[in-house]
Amino acid sequence: MKIDIEKLKKIVGANNVSDDIADLYVYASDASVHHALPTAVVRPKTIEEVQKIMRYANANKIPVVPRGAGSGTSGHTVPIDGGIVLDMKQMNRILDIRPEDMLIKVEPGVVDDDLNRALKPLGLFYPPAPASSRIATIGGEIAANASGVRSVKYGATRDYVYGMKVVLANGDLVNLGSNTRVHSSGYQLERLIVGSEGTLGVVVEATMGIRPLPKYRCLAVANFDKLQDAGNAISDIISSGCEPSMLELMDKIGIIAVNKAMDLGLKEVGAIILFEADGNVKEAVDFEIEKMKKICKKHNGKDIKKSYDLVERTKLFSGRKKLFASLSQYKE
Repeated sequence: MKIDIEKLKKIVGANNVSDDIADLYVYASDASVHHALPTAVVRPKTIEEVQKIMRYANANKIPVVPRGAGSGTSGHTVPIDGGIVLDMKQMNRILDIRPEDMLIKVEPGVVDDDLNRALKPLGLFYPPAPASSRIATIGGEIAANASGVRSVKYGATRDYVYGMKVVLANGDLVNLGSNTRVHSSGYQLERLIVGSEGTLGVVVEATMGIRPLPKYRCLAVANFDKLQDAGNAISDIISSGCEPSMLELMDKIGIIAVNKAMDLGLKEVGAIILFEADGNVKEAVDFEIEKMKKICKKHNGKDIKKSYDLVERTKLFSGRKKLFASLSQYKE
């Protein structure tokens, strides 16, 4: 596939275009098993640059694959047949934080954890953080409709997208959605873009909802000798009326993998369940945790530990957070 590299350099600058084989190899995969080389990598910094790139690509029938951090596991940032990989990480500004409206405006390259660090002093947070939140970008999360460990209570990315600016294949810029949580007139095209994995346009700005940071958070861990018992406990928790802010399972393969990769010393049982409750009233959080503990015990859960302490909670959760990367260490 023929691409005019010099033309692209005029749009974004020489340092932001590459067809070097070493760079192409880096951008040829994400966290999935898929691998295919692009023809060029382009790193825009502004909406106008994205528009110019898309106009050039559209006129010359060159495929474009938008990319955030490449931490997704579905292959949606991997090209199918060459073309341009559009690296959006330089568009990484938090444009506006409006506590009074409980919304933010961000560029697609904003990293999830960076966003939550900016929100924390205001007593706010953006809930749908995936396990890869240390590197994952908001644009990539929109493309994949990412849902993190707290989605069981707080929902997925789609539930927080109010509006967005999108550059279409022909370079046109469109404004979709609104600045409010609910809008009842017209097509909700912004929801169509979420989960479309870059096939309908390039998200260049997003208006997102945020939530108050809960005052209390308690995380508990239960061991199960049998995977089936752990599964039954999860089903029972969900149907009991409990509202866990996190409900995660690690099977024996995952436990062995994180022990090998991180030396955590976890018991290599059939499964581990991590369950969390949060809220602004400690008694209510205690009630939820105790109710879930009883359900776990009913299904043969044992060695149950719980903690409100941030350091301890981080330690308890560390294995699950790094589970995917740790699986590379697993051998039968």
